[in-house]
Amino acid sequence: MKTDTDKRLWAISVSVVIGLVLIWFSTSTHGVEKTYDVGIYSVPEQRTDAARAIDAYERVMQRLMRLIEKNFGGVNFAVKEANQKLDSIRHELADLSNRLARIESALNIKASPKACSVAKDEKQEEQDEAVPLPETLE
Repeated sequence: MKTDTDKRLWAISVSVVIGLVLIWFSTSTHGVEKTYDVGIYSVPEQRTDAARAIDAYERVMQRLMRLIEKNFGGVNFAVKEANQKLDSIRHELADLSNRLARIESALNIKASPKACSVAKDEKQEEQDEAVPLPETLE
């Protein structure tokens, strides 16, 4: 019986010695420092609802400004076309007025006062055309 208990004691002592040797050679108990790479992490700034609303408003206003600029270009073109058309009509009316004045002088008909005022207005407009106006919608 002594041999059985001796074997058990011997096995227990050997296992304790092996365990101590393993613990002795392990790197965690010898105080070897493990280094960890700790990066600097920052939490992004939380935006408030007011800041988001202001940003959305600015984006909407920028889109609106682009749209207005685009539409002003179209309006400018339409105004130039209408101005050219009105100028051609004015010149045609001036030609008709001159023809009518020649016809009246050939037939010895006295010109009406309205016709005289129209002729004066046309001369004033021709003088105004000599001075170019700045184009504000370009």
